[in-house]
Amino acid sequence: MDCFKCRGLLRCICFQPNSDSDSDSTGGPTTRDGPATRDWLQHRGAQVVRWIDDANAPKCPIQPTPVTLGQLLSVNPIFTRNENDAPEGLERFLALPDNWARHPYTSVNLRHEGFLFMAGIQPGNGNMIIHNMHRERLGRVRVSEAAVALYNSESPIKNLRHIFISFVVEEQTHRFVSRDLYARWPVQENRIWDHGTPEYYQLMGTRIGRTVAYILLCGLRRGSRRIARIVVSNCGGNDDTVNLRFDIEPLN
Repeated sequence: MDCFKCRGLLRCICFQPNSDSDSDSTGGPTTRDGPATRDWLQHRGAQVVRWIDDANAPKCPIQPTPVTLGQLLSVNPIFTRNENDAPEGLERFLALPDNWARHPYTSVNLRHEGFLFMAGIQPGNGNMIIHNMHRERLGRVRVSEAAVALYNSESPIKNLRHIFISFVVEEQTHRFVSRDLYARWPVQENRIWDHGTPEYYQLMGTRIGRTVAYILLCGLRRGSRRIARIVVSNCGGNDDTVNLRFDIEPLN
């Protein structure tokens, strides 16, 4: 099987100051650069999921962002946008439906000192495929704000249905998937973890999972959507590649 040729490196170290830290108010382990236990990940994941699912869940520190692309460009002067064909092989790599490539694919790239966000956006089927994101801790722009602003520049964020993370290299998330979540890695088959399962909450508690949660909390009204499932995929069992797909569904 051919792998996705344009291997974007995902370096997701973005967290909103004073709300997205890896410390735990209940005294749990601090794991910004180290491993986290499954219990710790499950606790953190359940917390952010409650904030997404329930508008009345207390102590959510993340508010909807009013930031627009125009405002981002005032502090991030390097921005590129290209309409092009979807990358070859990506549908197999990220467990996409067979007809996904029929929809227009727009590449967006936002750069600034200490900040980088690269993604593909497909408004026609509600896809945002994140290839690379990086933010220094003291950076002025948050990844969640950039993701919402960039998607809104192409289509209303309410139409977002899937967030894909390609080629995860963020250490905590990659280590959890490849060493703890599975008895062996790589694997041949994609695996689906449904909302409410322990493994789902543990994935949501990783740094990548929490960043996806912050995108929803920044862009959508709490209690209006949920992350229904997480799909973990690999390059056909050929290497240690980790890819993640977060499926977003409306709540009644």
